[in-house]
Amino acid sequence: MNDALEKTLDEDVFAHLHASSALGAPLRHMHMRSGWLALLAIAGAGLFCWLAIWVVSGDSLTLDIAILRMVGDYRALPLKSLAPESFADYSYDAGSRFDESRFQGFSFEGIYRILSPYTDPIGLALYVEPTVGPNLRELESKAIVQKNFLDDRLVFAANLTLAQEMRWMKTDLNGSGEPASWDRETDLNLGIGVSYRFAPNWSAGIELEHEREYSSFHLSKKYRTNVATYLGPNIHYGGKDFFVTATFLTQVGGGKDYASDAGSSFVVGGRNYADDFEKDRLRIKAGYYF
Repeated sequence: MNDALEKTLDEDVFAHLHASSALGAPLRHMHMRSGWLALLAIAGAGLFCWLAIWVVSGDSLTLDIAILRMVGDYRALPLKSLAPESFADYSYDAGSRFDESRFQGFSFEGIYRILSPYTDPIGLALYVEPTVGPNLRELESKAIVQKNFLDDRLVFAANLTLAQEMRWMKTDLNGSGEPASWDRETDLNLGIGVSYRFAPNWSAGIELEHEREYSSFHLSKKYRTNVATYLGPNIHYGGKDFFVTATFLTQVGGGKDYASDAGSSFVVGGRNYADDFEKDRLRIKAGYYF
């Protein structure tokens, strides 16, 4: 391992993806670390804020406690667009101003590193994040793979994500007369990223996210609803006790809306504008070590 890079091994060089080494202490030191992590995400005209305190971070295990809050300011929603998924139980008129905010809930995040990208041929980690809130129950799981090259300056990471959630639909939005109930959904996503440390403390790269959505906990063809793919650059700076990472993603086309017929599809110009998809996404992640 390169000693000059030792202090930066536990930084998040990706804002959307996870790396198998992220937030874990350098693997040859047997001590615990703690700190805080803030996340600001802008998707379309909406804002998502996330603050976490990671309470345990050692050679193989990282545990976080997070508070989630969604703030929406979707002014003049396009006719072929929906408000974000966090407000799926709200009623509104397409093309009108939508300005709402709500508390999402609390989450607990755990990452267990099975293999280290610095001492093994590849890095491998398992991730789990349950979230509980007034209108949300979610369990997100990831398999994380990482491979380093060029004396750890070049980092490749891949994430396979399965997120199953239930949202409380308190109103009858489609006029079917159905009572309020828990709406079930599954997201199956593949993320790939590359980051290169081009100068001391600085890294840059690219991230890709391919997202598939299902209206059930079953991943069968009859339940698929939406597909979208995002691609964009990232930039990272890591200081002695802190780091900041930003990623900008744009939807690159190839979107699919299987839940609607051709006349009411939310796909315009190859992009999907359903309630969990936007044209552009900006995510900024910052961390500070105690």
